[in-house]
Amino acid sequence: MKKVLFIAMTLMLGLISYGQQAGGCGLGEVPLFINFTEGNDADEISWDLGEEGEEPIYFGNGSTGISIACLELSKCYVFNISHLDGTGGTEGGSTVTLTIGSEVVNTTEGSEWGFGFGFYMPWCNNCDEGQSRIVYSAGEYAGENMFTVSNCEGDIIAEMGEGEASFDECVVLPEIYVLTLSDTYGDTWNGGTLSIDGVVYEQPTQAQPLNQLASDTYEIGGVCIIYGCTDETASNFDPLAEEDDGSCEFIFPGCTDPTASNFDSSATLNDDSCIYCDGDYVSLLLTDSYGDGWNGNTISINNNIYSIFDVNGEFTIDVEVQYEGGYSQNTDLCVDLSECIDVIYNPSGEYGPENLWVIFDSEDNILGGSSGYIGEVNGEPTFLFPESGTIGDCSVVGIGEINKSEDRGSFKVFNAMGQEISLDKLPSNVVLIRRYENGSSEKFLLED
Repeated sequence: MKKVLFIAMTLMLGLISYGQQAGGCGLGEVPLFINFTEGNDADEISWDLGEEGEEPIYFGNGSTGISIACLELSKCYVFNISHLDGTGGTEGGSTVTLTIGSEVVNTTEGSEWGFGFGFYMPWCNNCDEGQSRIVYSAGEYAGENMFTVSNCEGDIIAEMGEGEASFDECVVLPEIYVLTLSDTYGDTWNGGTLSIDGVVYEQPTQAQPLNQLASDTYEIGGVCIIYGCTDETASNFDPLAEEDDGSCEFIFPGCTDPTASNFDSSATLNDDSCIYCDGDYVSLLLTDSYGDGWNGNTISINNNIYSIFDVNGEFTIDVEVQYEGGYSQNTDLCVDLSECIDVIYNPSGEYGPENLWVIFDSEDNILGGSSGYIGEVNGEPTFLFPESGTIGDCSVVGIGEINKSEDRGSFKVFNAMGQEISLDKLPSNVVLIRRYENGSSEKFLLED
């Protein structure tokens, strides 16, 4: 009974490299020559050639060969020989020679076919799963050739430097990556190529003039997107970013010291505004309805002067330019609310009716405010404060008290702008200040 001897062995040809269009084949292909020396057992021999794991694409016997077959570098091929009587052709005298390009890679006599043979191409991706094979094929002046493979962030994954002229490695590549081929003299790679998983890349660009670096860049797998912060208000805004990656950082100035009385948990940058207060922490809000600052008017508290400066950051009267900071200013103060503290509005500038001031305690309760400031009493209709005023414990001050009902008609109350204020518009327990021409003053507590 005749037996069919089927053989398959792989040869790794890692030392062989080929340029494009070798032996008449196209770019990315290599020629394979199969030649038989016919013996008297030629009719008992059959062979086939095909991709690994696929049906054969070339067939023949011991008396026929093919002069040329162009094989794709990106694929793996197996060459199989069978001998019908299983003798291995020990007496037949047939031989086969396999040539890849111009290199003879295997010559066997029939006596060796008892175990058979096959081969993989040098560019076959025989790397571990998830890896890609990168192979450099030298042309002329290979020492001038360089390349880098990098990810979209610019991190180098693989590279060949000047003068190395050799590269054949398995690497893990990202989904999208950038290949840059360079030549230090600038006259292209002179026939050299680089293949990645069998796909061949060239460096065709020449420098003008020569004797300087020339490069060609390929984005492989897609187009690299520049990620970064796209919010122009962020401190790390990247004008080159094409897609926001959630990395935006925002600076919120304020007091970052938790031991300070005005600690701000939302602040990210300490602006030296921290107050270390042994007394009471209050907030002074100044506003201007036109938005050009207080035009030279001021507030005096404990001999300290406060105001909203003009657009130039100066204390002037006649600069009437509106700007964002000209509408309001908030200042943190440390006071002793166990004392009665005068809050004096000084109409030393212009446009006083535009100015308002309010003082809040640490829980945002209103302690005092200027004429025109609208507040609420138990959610009911609003009331007005006098232009100047007091904060703190002013329950016993001055030389007397004024009763809204009993003393009505015996005096009038004016704000700093000379406008008369109805007693009914004033809340109880505010302090009114009577000023005399000699500069002295008296304080009166207003009661119901």
